[in-house]
Amino acid sequence: MKHDVILLSTLILLAMTCFGSCGKSERVVERPVFEVRNTGTLEIDRIVLSDTATIFYFDAFFTPNYWIRIDSRTYLLGDSVRYTITGAEGIELDKEFWMPESGEASFKLIFPPVDRRLKKIDFIESDCEECFKIYGIDLTGKASLSGYPEGLPRKLRNAAVDMSGPLPDAELTVGTTRVNLHLLGYRKGMTNGTCTMYNNRFFPRGQDETSVPVDWETGAASVEFEQYGTMSNFILVAGQSITFVTSPGETMDIYVDLQELGRRSSRYLETDDSKPCLYFTGRNAAVNRALNGNNSNYSLQSEEMYNEIAGMSADEFTDYIAAAYKAASEKISQSTELSPLEKDLRNTENKVWAQYFVLSGESLLESAFRRKNKIPWDQAVPENYSAPVFTEKHYGVISNFQVEGTEYLYTGLFPQVYPMFFRREVDLETVTGRKEGFLYDLKKVYALGEAAENMRPLTDDEKAELESVREPFYANVLSAVENKLQRQLEELKNKTGYTICDVPEVPDAQLFDAIVGNYSGKVVFVDFWATWCGPCRESMKWMEPLKDTELKSDNLVFVYLTGPSSPEMKWRTMIADVKGEHYRVSETQWRYLCDKFKIDGIPSYVLVDKSGKYELRNDLRDHEVLKKVLGQEI
Repeated sequence: MKHDVILLSTLILLAMTCFGSCGKSERVVERPVFEVRNTGTLEIDRIVLSDTATIFYFDAFFTPNYWIRIDSRTYLLGDSVRYTITGAEGIELDKEFWMPESGEASFKLIFPPVDRRLKKIDFIESDCEECFKIYGIDLTGKASLSGYPEGLPRKLRNAAVDMSGPLPDAELTVGTTRVNLHLLGYRKGMTNGTCTMYNNRFFPRGQDETSVPVDWETGAASVEFEQYGTMSNFILVAGQSITFVTSPGETMDIYVDLQELGRRSSRYLETDDSKPCLYFTGRNAAVNRALNGNNSNYSLQSEEMYNEIAGMSADEFTDYIAAAYKAASEKISQSTELSPLEKDLRNTENKVWAQYFVLSGESLLESAFRRKNKIPWDQAVPENYSAPVFTEKHYGVISNFQVEGTEYLYTGLFPQVYPMFFRREVDLETVTGRKEGFLYDLKKVYALGEAAENMRPLTDDEKAELESVREPFYANVLSAVENKLQRQLEELKNKTGYTICDVPEVPDAQLFDAIVGNYSGKVVFVDFWATWCGPCRESMKWMEPLKDTELKSDNLVFVYLTGPSSPEMKWRTMIADVKGEHYRVSETQWRYLCDKFKIDGIPSYVLVDKSGKYELRNDLRDHEVLKKVLGQEI
């Protein structure tokens, strides 16, 4: 009897043990820490690990009414073992998922059960270059933020950066600048092996884009460029944007803590804001530390502004901007966390934003009205909408937030703002409170930059204007631009595979037929693009290798159309790396063609079949669809 009692007790204990262990077979990791990532779109809310599945609960944050997509080849990678996705809930694999008005959505991705001994795992949304990737995701729920990244020089870890002084004068010189980028924590596959650098030029006005190879083993990248005056730049890499300032002739090293940068952009992870994620050397080290410091609480720019200004008159709007600038300035002045240099930089940025808001007030108020009433730009506003009219009185408000000279150059917004000062309605003396200076010089030479970029000789009047400017910088720049273009033209002589075509001399209504008629009986892929269009260039870059592989065919012709908004010399140098037939049409021809096909933006594509029938095919903006459709056509 006693034995039976012992046996019964043992069975009960075993049952309780089994129940307890079965209950613990499911483990949940809430908002796990990760090492590095190439996206800020996806946030992991939690991971559920069980004996039957591994479930990732994702929250997506993206532009409203734009789409994201999850590839059916998505997998988890742990200790060299792949766990391929088995299903999804809330999103359909391989299909475009359109984001709602909130810009937020949630879904689940389901994978096979992973080895329970794994402490971390990688999320790889297939091996494509543009796919989402999150590395080193913690599965223990115990990982914490680490210290300094491996590869950061010890002298930079706690190096004191003097930010006790004001913003220094920007340099108006010409020189060759070198930037050495060190991506600490970089992983092979997290990008396409390159990063993209953008240089904002204020004279000649424009933006230069350079694709820079990244050594996947070291995460190192270097680029040299000819620079005209102090300028604001930014680099896009691994889903992050890095903003910084360079001066002509400077050599700068930028050490990027990708782990800290990715976590800081996360909505779900707490980080130590006192620890930098970017480390700079060079003449502008202090300015760049200030530029990348805490600025979100002091910026004049805000998304809420659109809701607040909807329906305002020009008087109400300019009063609103003046009051907002004053409030931001007072907040900066009273701040105990900002250094003097940071305060000066934040104030300068806000001044330029305030100028931009006032100078573009009419379009901003209409945009706010449309947004509030959900009226797209391809529809007319109601007849009772009273468009605000801005006069010299309203622009005069800018005198309350005027920038002193070259401090403008520390802001990336300035090249967009200063041409607005030269409109007929704006009186420079009223706005600046002076009769000469930096903006006056720019007004005289503004058009000369475009002439230089198109290698157009200056007229006598233009030469006289240039000589009247006391600052020799502008003449030096024009000479440097001319020499640079001459070198580029020499290099183009050795490049083949592309053709610059004469535009047919026919009426606008016959132009498209005349162009595609040159390739009768063939499939013609017509790309509407511009040199300044980033998505255009990215798409062309993606397609280029396919012309010699999957899409290689004598029956397929690539035709590229652009207009005068693409500077001729920049166009000539850029298309040398794009195989195909290239046309640069006039402004009226471009407008006619855009209206003919109801083009809503670029890149836009028209597909001509072998019979000569054509139609606008903007579904081809999807690279996979483009490749499939062209493959079928040929």
